[in-house]
Amino acid sequence: MSKEWKDVRVIANSGNPMWSGGAYTMAFVYSNKGNFLVKGYYKEVKEYLESEIKKGLKFVVNYTLWSRRPYTDEKHHRDIWNTSNRRTFLFEPDYKSRGNYKRRYKWRFDNSEKDTELILKRFPKRWIPEFDKVI
Repeated sequence: MSKEWKDVRVIANSGNPMWSGGAYTMAFVYSNKGNFLVKGYYKEVKEYLESEIKKGLKFVVNYTLWSRRPYTDEKHHRDIWNTSNRRTFLFEPDYKSRGNYKRRYKWRFDNSEKDTELILKRFPKRWIPEFDKVI
């Protein structure tokens, strides 16, 4: 099942495609003012979202970075989860076994500034009131 994002914002590209700030990015933003999708190069998308923070936007974002491997047609991607508050750290579930380390099955938001924590079984696909306490 594919979901259409009604609010899609395309940022003009001014850089070159590469991992360091220039990977093609689709940022799925879950904010206190509604969900939206931002497309463009990583550096420009990140700058755009930082400018929106100054306007009072709070959000959780999933940056999906895409890059093409040189001399092949292979495409690689990686995900970066982040929040609008630099003091809030987001830990996504880790379903893979890594030796003696414990696996995490839940989403955890940890705010070092407010000394608060939020643990969720599933990530909500919209802004929830509990986010206001942590982010």
